[in-house]
Amino acid sequence: MHFRPHHSVALAAIATLAPAVAAIQATEVAREDVERLAGALRHVQLLGVADGKVRFATSTLGGIALHERDLGKEVLLREPAAFLATEFPVLPMWTWHRRVPWRLVERGKDAWLVARNAEAREIVVQSFPSGDQVARIPDVSALEDARLGAAGIEILFRRDESIVLGEIDAAAAGEVETEELLDAGSTRAGATVVTGSSGAGAPPQTAVVATYDGRALVILGVDLEHGDVRRVATEIEQSDRTALRVAAREDGDDVLAVVGLPRHAEQWGQAVIVALGPPTVSTCSPYGKRTDGTDEVAWDCWFGQAVGVTADADGDGRPDVVVGASYGTASEHVDLVSSARSRSIRRFDSISFLHRVGTSVSVSSCGRYVLASGGHVAYPENHRQGGFAALIDVERRGRITATFMAAGQ
Repeated sequence: MHFRPHHSVALAAIATLAPAVAAIQATEVAREDVERLAGALRHVQLLGVADGKVRFATSTLGGIALHERDLGKEVLLREPAAFLATEFPVLPMWTWHRRVPWRLVERGKDAWLVARNAEAREIVVQSFPSGDQVARIPDVSALEDARLGAAGIEILFRRDESIVLGEIDAAAAGEVETEELLDAGSTRAGATVVTGSSGAGAPPQTAVVATYDGRALVILGVDLEHGDVRRVATEIEQSDRTALRVAAREDGDDVLAVVGLPRHAEQWGQAVIVALGPPTVSTCSPYGKRTDGTDEVAWDCWFGQAVGVTADADGDGRPDVVVGASYGTASEHVDLVSSARSRSIRRFDSISFLHRVGTSVSVSSCGRYVLASGGHVAYPENHRQGGFAALIDVERRGRITATFMAAGQ
């Protein structure tokens, strides 16, 4: 892999930055469209938990739905609080083993949808839920992450083997600046922007990239301000055929990252837990045990399909991680894993053929809550597009606070 000097390119925005609606209000939905708009729950984004309510978004066959629901209840999702229809699919085929191609970014009562149009190889930014176009970024292989930065919307994406940071300045009519961070040396690389330890205050200026150096997995911590790179080598050899999953959070002066390899070792899957400095590496198998060559796995499960870094779940003062397994009717589950011991603290199994988790996990900005979800069956696009989700309170030893169900064709 090759590190390149930073450079910036100003791209003409396709449209002027349009402010989002002053308040996200309920969208009027025809009765026959209620189930279609409720969301598939195979890809979710947890937006916030406060004042006894939870807010999250999910992709449907036709767009993005925003839900606002009370905690402590079992809820059948119907009319969303807001909905934005998109001109291109945001729930592509074979979604149970792909990363989410969209993110919602919020600032107060304003919100923007950042989504990748796979066919056109571009990122489209729109005000949510009005749909007003803000900007386009061309020549994009994958959307890695998006967040609200100090000067605007920051978007981390990949152009083939290059990891690129784009920034949209809300005060400059949607102008986009891009900066190539590094050549990752692999089209399977994954990247994320580090989440702050409290989720508040100035955003961290670090990105974490997981890639391969030859056949060995390496983790890179990239200083977004100065371009310095910290490198953590591992002895894990490439054996999966899908892109890597990456999540990271501040841990005091350190950064804790988790990398999912969902098709590692004949599709059993594996999660790699990495502290950037001083560097430490540990691995976790599909059943929460250390991978030392003695553990046997009875079936494929694609452990590592979805990953996140949470608040402290086991009381040792360190952040912990959550890992989803997404394949097979008997093996879909979510593990809350101790980062220090690389062992499962608690397992959340799919409770039935129709109530499954493991495809998607989304962690709140403070790290306390995890929304874990999944589709109905192993081949969801050929069946109903609904699903099941559970909101997990990490600080209460993994108590499930609320559950949600969606059903639709």
